[in-house]
Amino acid sequence: GNYDHLYQHALTHAFPTRLSSDLSDLSSILNMNQSAISHQLRILKDAKLVRYRREGKIIVYALDDEHIRTLLSVGMNHVEE
Repeated sequence: GNYDHLYQHALTHAFPTRLSSDLSDLSSILNMNQSAISHQLRILKDAKLVRYRREGKIIVYALDDEHIRTLLSVGMNHVEE
């Protein structure tokens, strides 16, 4: 689906280890270009899975709330069993 790539990478690798990340952080963590990540983040924002805030010129992204973090954690635990 539309979310497969980002679920497998950003949500399971970047966000659970950090409270928030900017586009540059995510690009480095995922070894992906910022344009591709930005596109996926727009989809996830529309789905209310991630939120963002502006810090000067930088936009910082985070999982929308603790419920999303818990769901991802439970899902990853299930996959790793």
